[in-house]
Amino acid sequence: MSRRWWFVVLWLGLAVVLALPRLGAWANAAPPEAAGGGNPGPDNRTQVRMVREQVRLRLNPQGDRAAVEGVYVMQNQGEQAENLQVLYPLRFLFTQCEGQEIQNLRVWVDDRQVTTQRIEGQPRPQGCEAPTPWAAFPVTFPPGQEVTLRVQYEQAAWGYPPYLVVTYILETGAGWYGTIGEADIAVRLPYPASEETIPLSPDFWGYGQGTTPNARLEGDTVRWLFQNLEPTSQDNIFLLYLRPDYWQEIQRRRQAVRDRPKDGEAWGFLGLAIKKALLLPGAGYPMRFDDPGAQKLIQEALQAYERAVQLKPRDADWHYGYGQMLALVASHTQDPARRAALLQRAAQEFRTALELKPGHEKTLAFYNEMSWLLEGWMAQDGDTFVYPGLTATPTFAVTPTPTLPPATTAAPAQATSPPATATPVEVGVASPVPGAPSPIPSPMPSQGAAGMMFALDTLVLLGVCCLGIVVGAGVLLVVLRKRNAGNG
Repeated sequence: MSRRWWFVVLWLGLAVVLALPRLGAWANAAPPEAAGGGNPGPDNRTQVRMVREQVRLRLNPQGDRAAVEGVYVMQNQGEQAENLQVLYPLRFLFTQCEGQEIQNLRVWVDDRQVTTQRIEGQPRPQGCEAPTPWAAFPVTFPPGQEVTLRVQYEQAAWGYPPYLVVTYILETGAGWYGTIGEADIAVRLPYPASEETIPLSPDFWGYGQGTTPNARLEGDTVRWLFQNLEPTSQDNIFLLYLRPDYWQEIQRRRQAVRDRPKDGEAWGFLGLAIKKALLLPGAGYPMRFDDPGAQKLIQEALQAYERAVQLKPRDADWHYGYGQMLALVASHTQDPARRAALLQRAAQEFRTALELKPGHEKTLAFYNEMSWLLEGWMAQDGDTFVYPGLTATPTFAVTPTPTLPPATTAAPAQATSPPATATPVEVGVASPVPGAPSPIPSPMPSQGAAGMMFALDTLVLLGVCCLGIVVGAGVLLVVLRKRNAGNG
């Protein structure tokens, strides 16, 4: 092979190698969907109507599994008895082509437990090759009479920490006659249902959608009520919720500042716990930001950090933690004046951290990753930093006067947490805070960047495929030329 051909093949191969890590990240960008049971459906056209249904999902203390019970009152609207095979979905391809099946399914017809048979249905319209598995059981529906179907099973939750998802599929009941008269779907959580724990936004980073609209928050329950529903995929129940251990950590830290309001460490750890509950996985620190509950948590975290640096003015770690929180909020803020005020204060906190502890690793690591955000406010000049934006006058304060968090009725503790330590550990640092959830992977610059990253990764995939074709063709051409030369 000539030097020219070796040069071409070498550079093409190098391009493929450099692209592979991004492809791997793209392939793992979304979690596998867990099981999602749903409404039963008939095996054929029918005049049997689902008059009403009541479904209850109860999450376990860890929030990663749910025990489900569904009760469905059916009525034959026709004049003839119908013998149908009722189908219950064991897995439903809700958003992806993979997922777990529901477990331990049991079925009753008018309080008589029946045996089910597993069958494989047709592929769902999402375009996946795998068919949907169903549990089938025969039921006779006399004319004009009500027949009650009851099911119990367990299903897994899924998602990215610090948020999980549980689903219930209504659209599988569309095959029954007419509309569903009444539907009452409720999910019971292991802690109070509130705007803080349930992101009530139409879309949520990485999931393609947010919690199903019109959710009612009642105590520890999230509930949906429907009347005369002709179910479609838009009606399927999709509940996003904060993982219980993150919420328990916030509650524990809130209690600590109520007990010790002059303790800067307690305030700092409260800010850190809330920050961990707001950050989402990815590259570049995306943050739960747009819904009212997120705004409440953000303000509380900023106040907690403000109090921490007031009470611990010589602690570089808390100045860094406050600066990081300010910068992350600024990265999602659209108002130019507020964004500028947030970044100015963030630069002040980073400067203080580096003055107290030159070479402060956490500050340097965050700056190296997010220098684009701090442009104009903080810049590296050799071994030192300059802060050109700090000469401006701030337009307004970035946080209100810090106050104690209100006392709340906490859910019963599920596990005993060790006492707080004296050394704060911020997001992005390998070692976790004792008693806190696992460290969160580095997230993306903004929620809107998710689509851009997907588009870029798609282009990279296409580029790698083209490169592979070019390399293969080049090698084949070289081999054929060499063979022809040998034959000559």
